Amino acid sequence: MTRRVLPNRLAPEMHVYAEDFDDVADRFKGIVASASWIAQPGAVMDTVVPTAASYDPLIMTADQLCGYRTDTGDVIYEEKMIIGGAISAFEKRDVPLNEFTMAPGVSSALMCVTSYLKYLGVSEVIFELPSYFASIEQAELLGLNVGLFPSSPRNGYRITANDISLIDRLSSDPIALIVTQPRYGIGYNRSPEEIENLRTALRPGDILVIDEAADQSVPSPLGSINLDGPVRIIRVRGLTKGLGLNSAKVAAILHPASARSYFSEIVDVIGCALDAAALRVITDLARRPQRYLDLLFSAQSFVIEQYNTLRRATSGLPVSLAPIESGYLATAYFPNTNGGDFEEFRSNFLEVAVNIQLPIVRGSSLYFPYDGTGEIIRINYFTTRENIIASGRAFETLLTSLA
Repeated sequence: MTRRVLPNRLAPEMHVYAEDFDDVADRFKGIVASASWIAQPGAVMDTVVPTAASYDPLIMTADQLCGYRTDTGDVIYEEKMIIGGAISAFEKRDVPLNEFTMAPGVSSALMCVTSYLKYLGVSEVIFELPSYFASIEQAELLGLNVGLFPSSPRNGYRITANDISLIDRLSSDPIALIVTQPRYGIGYNRSPEEIENLRTALRPGDILVIDEAADQSVPSPLGSINLDGPVRIIRVRGLTKGLGLNSAKVAAILHPASARSYFSEIVDVIGCALDAAALRVITDLARRPQRYLDLLFSAQSFVIEQYNTLRRATSGLPVSLAPIESGYLATAYFPNTNGGDFEEFRSNFLEVAVNIQLPIVRGSSLYFPYDGTGEIIRINYFTTRENIIASGRAFETLLTSLA
């Protein structure tokens, strides 16, 4: 098993740092423990559920918690029929029960998908960076070779069909390409045409995996894509994450019908039983598909309003915000305006953030490729408006201290 950073032949300056979430978090441990921060742009601690008052109270009795709720065979047939209606609603097509498998959250779903890639004989999993760290580590845990492709801001941090054609494969065996929708850490959606271009650039037998963890799009831009074919597509969509209901972990693996027998078995082997309360939450929401879609739209609107608030709060500052259109995680870019040594600037950036009590999550924690021109930090828009405004003031303090 190997991990390699693939060359971006069209943007050779792109650099990938080691994932550093824990190391950076240690610098802010005391600030977080005492809740003495001036703002939390990454909103690790201070998150909200948009339109929380719109949800009905959840009441369950003990006898509703007995038994396992695993999407193996027809064990959750009744619930799946209801949830399938909601999935069909945001896909704008009929989605048969044998074309999706339920899992307890996106990470568990991706673990099932990664095991499927190994079962198919995939030789290497290529991750378009930035990417979710857990997916990369899951592939390595299962003994798969991992290739990290450092996308460039010049292409909107997206891998292109041309990039795929330039990858030196480790062998003639199939590869898998994992991309995100919305684009992880940025928030824009890809069109069906762009996905089909990536598919065309891959070889027969390859697999294209689309991680749609927090997508709020209704209808889904990718609902019209046929998942079967010489290059199969597997999509993982979080059903509650885009609503901010992160503790009600439920995801759907959308796959060709031919893959259902494998996923029906592996969810049992891996231990992907659904939490009874989480299953109840999504089933209750799915009973009224239009209401479910309306809640997703409301969450998306909430994020866009939060983005506009932060944009106004940072007006006139040398800060660029990723123009998010779906999901709730994005980033802010702070250029090295002094033009000095980049490593020194990056180190000083973190030191100043600690000194002014501004906990941050660096782009390197999201596997963001760097071009050596500035620092990137995570923005979580599922937070209070007050925290967003405070983050804008904190950015001004940070930049003044850096000058």
